Amino acid sequence: MITLEKIAVFKRFRGSWEGYYYTTKAAKPEVLENNDWKLLNDFVQDLYLIRKGLASESFQQKTFGILKEHCDSSEIVNEVVKLELFMNTKHL
Repeated sequence: MITLEKIAVFKRFRGSWEGYYYTTKAAKPEVLENNDWKLLNDFVQDLYLIRKGLASESFQQKTFGILKEHCDSSEIVNEVVKLELFMNTKHL
């Protein structure tokens, strides 16, 4: 399940699995496992395509269906959508 804590960690490391892994490998338990990281990374990429209008309706439905399966609430779904925008926006 995707949680607010997992989203915050992913955001903190700006999607860098290596940065997260090497920083936290001594501290157990890990908040995110590799499959969680991959899932968030995939959602960021898929939501980017959707936001840019480059995805078909069926792709959008499939993506949001899978997203809802991995989130406990609409709040978390909204946070994943916000995460995509954060990850794909330049920060000065």
